Amino acid sequence: MNQSSGLRHWPITSPRNEFGRISVILPCSFGGRPGRGAHQALASLHEVISGRKVEWVLEADLKNFFGSLSHEWMLRFVEHRVGDPRLISLIRRWLKASILEDGEVRANEEGTPQGGSISVLLSNAYLHYVLDLWFERVVKPRLRGEAYMVRYLDDFVLCFQYRADALRVQKALCQRLGKFGLTLEPSKTKLVEFGRFAQRHSSKRGRKRPGDVTLIV
Repeated sequence: MNQSSGLRHWPITSPRNEFGRISVILPCSFGGRPGRGAHQALASLHEVISGRKVEWVLEADLKNFFGSLSHEWMLRFVEHRVGDPRLISLIRRWLKASILEDGEVRANEEGTPQGGSISVLLSNAYLHYVLDLWFERVVKPRLRGEAYMVRYLDDFVLCFQYRADALRVQKALCQRLGKFGLTLEPSKTKLVEFGRFAQRHSSKRGRKRPGDVTLIV
């Protein structure tokens, strides 16, 4: 407030800067940003598998990810990063916008419309809190061996040194995702023996070769 004139001075915030705060990421996250595309994700995955102690890989895909996002959790995550209530209100209205489906207009109670850049931005922010931070800060310190993640939008690969760690995380992952309205797609989720250490150990156990892994990009 300017005491002499009686005018209130409101701070001016840039929408670009505010959206930049939403797009906070960890090194394991790829997709939807310049220099963090499919080629970089594959290069990172190759570096992990070929250069680290990796023997087991959990390849995962989220079922109907964009259509399952919780609006309540999404707004809580955004509010954690953005201080401008006008932008939060805009995102809330955008999430709640009606959908035309089979000739009928219906209210949108969950999920985010696909096709726009803001959808990718918000979905990355959602998984930053649901998956990325959880894996890096909660899961990894509790494991016996090494563990790594590479995520490209809603597809991700978890790499482990030990099978026991992989099985523990796979079970915990389902519980973690369920808390935020997400589930794994069974047909695209599998745990396989993979990597240079797996190649060496599988021959000792009489297996011809370890499994195959494909990061869906």
